[in-house]
Amino acid sequence: MSSPTQHQSIRLLLVAIAVGSLLSLSPSQGAFLDLTRPLLLALFNAFGIPATDSGEALVIGRLNVPWTHDCSGINLLVILLALTVWVNRTQPAGPRFWLLLASVFPAAMVANTLRVLSLLAYRHAAYPAVESPQLHYFIGFVWLVPMILLMAPRDGRTRLCRAFESLHAAAILAWLSPLISSPGGPWLAAAALLLLSKCRLASDHLPLRLTLTSGWLVAGFAIGLLSIESLWLVWLLVCPLLLPVRLFLRPDFWLVLAAAHPLLIMLPFGEYIAASALAWMLFRTFKTPPPSPDSPFPLTPAWRAALTLTALALALPFTATSLFATPHSPLLPPAHLVVQEIGAQGYELRLPGQPDSIRLVWYAAQNNDRHHTVQVCLKYRGRDLVPVSDTPSVQSDGRHWLREFFVQDGQLLLSYSDYARRTLAPRSHPGAHLIFIAPMDALTPAEFDLQTRSLATQLP
Repeated sequence: MSSPTQHQSIRLLLVAIAVGSLLSLSPSQGAFLDLTRPLLLALFNAFGIPATDSGEALVIGRLNVPWTHDCSGINLLVILLALTVWVNRTQPAGPRFWLLLASVFPAAMVANTLRVLSLLAYRHAAYPAVESPQLHYFIGFVWLVPMILLMAPRDGRTRLCRAFESLHAAAILAWLSPLISSPGGPWLAAAALLLLSKCRLASDHLPLRLTLTSGWLVAGFAIGLLSIESLWLVWLLVCPLLLPVRLFLRPDFWLVLAAAHPLLIMLPFGEYIAASALAWMLFRTFKTPPPSPDSPFPLTPAWRAALTLTALALALPFTATSLFATPHSPLLPPAHLVVQEIGAQGYELRLPGQPDSIRLVWYAAQNNDRHHTVQVCLKYRGRDLVPVSDTPSVQSDGRHWLREFFVQDGQLLLSYSDYARRTLAPRSHPGAHLIFIAPMDALTPAEFDLQTRSLATQLP
């Protein structure tokens, strides 16, 4: 006879398959849940704000907002569906469970509408600047928190505890989202998600947890002051209010935590070390019996203060650049090479000997933020890129070849991995992001790669 645990595992597996299918079968332009767009247009027009749909973008007043796959809400739907099943995994699969799953669809639409409205409000206030990719994702995940609380079962824990755990998960997922497309990103994601699965507010060792939390808060301010952005994910994962104290005594925990930092993946055999650490922790997770239920939470004034301060501190990774970082002067291109300014610290350049079929765009950093890969940058603007199989340094959007370089501290860097290593040091200048673009029918990927390498050497 099957045990309840086996039934729960089968149910989780079936929902995981359904979630994966939903992601793979959703149209590339995100029309599956694209009810948000007409709703927003009707809402703005009802309040006398001119809003039109140009197909690929919404034009709202002075804002021209690209409408991407993410804007449709399909990602929020999938995440909310998965989280609803996860937080209700111990509940019986009765009518209430299936009713909760059905309610995920309207809840995801409400969350997505609020997310888009928040982003539009930010862009209107910060015009002509736009939010960073991390802040973009963070705003979306924050709006999932109240929806998750509505879906969570009444397990005897306070709403404050469940809200804090959801906000912590939202911060980690938001910081992780732009990193997945970077070199070593899948390993960072695997390590972060495995450690996130261990995070749960607990009432044991309260004096020790409160002491460690004080040090954790100081460390967060130090990371912000020193501008060591590569440590933010690790800092979020080791929040002392959430991790079991016994984990800090286990070597597999420290190895998996190291795998959540890009430096390990860049080392020789780093991926093998990360894979071994993940396998070790997974083995121990399945071998160890589940912990006993938590005792009721002692919500003393000191505990409430710790929760409040920690919740506010979770926004540090997304705001530290504006709050603490020493402003760097944007690295601008040589004036005699500039053809035109294209906005958002971008400039189109023309180099000696540059063919007419190849365009070059130079992006200086905005708000002192380090650059992301061209794949992340253009996905954020509504275009999906895939690397060319036989020339992986070249990417394609189906119509164009794209090749990226970076200029940092007077040196030309040929790949994002080189750029990431150069900017690991505290207070590193973010430099400039160079993107070459050419029609796919103009030349082969190998020819495009060779010509852009030659052209890029003229710049530092």
